Amino acid sequence: MDQNELKISNPQRIVRILKRISQARLPVLIRVSSQENVLIRGRASDLLADQSMFRMRISNVSESGAKKLEDKKSIQIEFVMMSTKISFVSYVCQIDQNSILVAVPEYLLSIERRKNARHNSTKDFSSYIAMDIWQPGSDDLAAPPTMSHYRDLINHISIVDIGMGGICAVTRFPSASLILRRGVIDDHAKLIFPMQQPLKIGLEIRWTKKIKEQVKDVDGFSRYIRSFRFGGEFIFQNEDAKLVIRQYIQNLMQAEAI
Repeated sequence: MDQNELKISNPQRIVRILKRISQARLPVLIRVSSQENVLIRGRASDLLADQSMFRMRISNVSESGAKKLEDKKSIQIEFVMMSTKISFVSYVCQIDQNSILVAVPEYLLSIERRKNARHNSTKDFSSYIAMDIWQPGSDDLAAPPTMSHYRDLINHISIVDIGMGGICAVTRFPSASLILRRGVIDDHAKLIFPMQQPLKIGLEIRWTKKIKEQVKDVDGFSRYIRSFRFGGEFIFQNEDAKLVIRQYIQNLMQAEAI
């Protein structure tokens, strides 16, 4: 199984957990409803006791997000902490400027994910792996075309998904498949994340796969596109590298929220 679910219904334990979450000011995702598929960002900021009733304040809520929460009788709150996700269903007690108050629920759901959950890259948070062992020449017809001032980008391969343990990447250029075979280790690969310096990391190729897809153009004619995918496991990670990867994954998890 990819995840295990635990129901927490002890009131004292619920309050302790939500207090720790508020003290840590963890990021929050608010799901309005499954039909609307709307996610709203926020941040846990305080746990308030009022006439024997606890309420949680969630701050950093955007104006457009607050409008989506008006007149909603039921919302789902999620706190994502990498390997564990805490969630509960509640309702909005009050909407203030840039923050909301929600009722503390009767139970929490604690979901333990698999050790290395994977997260899909998005267009707004595209990432790449630059393989040091694959340095195609400008005369390599099976490699990406390049110009002299973009020469450093020729070995950048798009990352499809990423976890704390490794990546899946894809390229349409068969030159890479000749070098990146199962068991090959690149001690000097680099992860390229948005607005970050390249992150040096070791990578071992764990699997490879060639894919042929049939697509139709605007005129309705079919053609085939070949691609090459490979899975890589991180090696030689230090704590700084883990921190950068963890931050990027958190950005991916909140990418669709408003």
